[in-house]
Amino acid sequence: MFRRLFTALIFTTASLAAGQALGQISLLEKNEIVEKTVSGDYDGVRLLLLRGGNANSTDSNGKTALFEAASNQDLSIMELLMEFDADADWSDDLGNTALYYSVEQARYESVQFLLDANANVNHSNKRGVTPVMMAARVGDPDIFMMLMDAGADPSLRDYSGNTIMDHARQSRNGNMVNVARRAGITD
Repeated sequence: MFRRLFTALIFTTASLAAGQALGQISLLEKNEIVEKTVSGDYDGVRLLLLRGGNANSTDSNGKTALFEAASNQDLSIMELLMEFDADADWSDDLGNTALYYSVEQARYESVQFLLDANANVNHSNKRGVTPVMMAARVGDPDIFMMLMDAGADPSLRDYSGNTIMDHARQSRNGNMVNVARRAGITD
């Protein structure tokens, strides 16, 4: 028993020494901030943050409350989290950011909020896919243009060598290739 307790203490101390915030270490309990965000409980999230909760604490998949608020297009909770230093560029276990998921789910208001919060429009996940590539693949011309206007790099390729145009060709929206061409994207 003593050995397990000592090992847990060493692990926690080492994690903290490596710069990991205490709020991110949740081996045995669920993340209350994320749970309150999922349920849309603004007052609950605010109270937890005021009591010292970490706006960047994660669930078991590495997603923060900002991911959930963006998914729900809960702009009031998104704003609250940003006031408490939520990282707009935090990436989950797959390397995806709140912006990536907002694009994938066509959450226009969340995309705009995150762009206004200076989220990295060119962040690539563990497969090298950027938000604008996802917008091309999903086939959403409005979000695609929002990202291009925000400075998405049209020359990037994912780790399989696919370009934005390749993603547009795989889109559910047959018009996406034309939209990409009008935006100056070439093969």
